Amino acid sequence: MKDSLKNIISAAKANKGYTLLFSVLVAVLVLGVAVFIVGFAEKQYILASTARESMYAIYAADGALECGAAAVLDGQVSSTTQNDSIHCGNYGGGSHQTNDLYPIPTSLSSNPQPVSWTYNMISLDNNECARIVITTGLSLADNSPTTVIDSYGYNDCVGSGPQLTYNAVPTTVERAFELTYHGIW
Repeated sequence: MKDSLKNIISAAKANKGYTLLFSVLVAVLVLGVAVFIVGFAEKQYILASTARESMYAIYAADGALECGAAAVLDGQVSSTTQNDSIHCGNYGGGSHQTNDLYPIPTSLSSNPQPVSWTYNMISLDNNECARIVITTGLSLADNSPTTVIDSYGYNDCVGSGPQLTYNAVPTTVERAFELTYHGIW
């Protein structure tokens, strides 16, 4: 009996480290799963934030495009008339800016030289803004009068009037639309 008791005690001492090893392995496994879940949640948060900011830029570009189209169709902007500002809905301060930062659309002929107007629009609801470039000229395809409206929407803007510009930070998103009217000058 004495020998069997010694065997049991020595066997228990020999297996003592396995419990500690098993508990450390389980703790490392649980910690690894937790780190994976936190990393995955962080990536989902960044993706959702980017999608939200992109939506703001798309809405700004779309609203400004509709505003520019209404200005062209109402005769506020044409090859013979040009207003210093255009106003539409919740976009205010569409101030005229005369610079050639944007290239002439490739669908327009360079002879005669197309005429461009640039308007900066800011949303009255949020911090987004848009830039509209309205270009009139002759179509390269059929030489008909053509108006091209380019709209650039931004989710984060600073300044006002002609000095209005997008905020140059990594989280700024730009979205653009182009609308072409044939036969309208």
